[in-house]
Amino acid sequence: MAIYTAATEVHETLAASTVDTVTLTAINGSVTVINRSGTSEIYFTVAVSSPVVPTIGGANIYVLPAATCSPQIPFAGSKQVAVSLISSGTPTYSIEAA
Repeated sequence: MAIYTAATEVHETLAASTVDTVTLTAINGSVTVINRSGTSEIYFTVAVSSPVVPTIGGANIYVLPAATCSPQIPFAGSKQVAVSLISSGTPTYSIEAA
């Protein structure tokens, strides 16, 4: 498991079947999760307090398809967010405060 903390953005590569957790400490209302390489699906959770561990294909988990894409998840009133990600492949991703 890799753990990263930054004010507004992190850019990394997932290891297959290994959870990464990214905590952003200076978000401005929303967070954008980007599948930069688009080579594999990325499953992820977003939490205001403690990180929630995602599973590949699990229930109640967001998914980015194996395509370059970037949904924006709103978080009104929160200044810190933990995003946890997992994939069966090794895609590159970015997490950015928006």
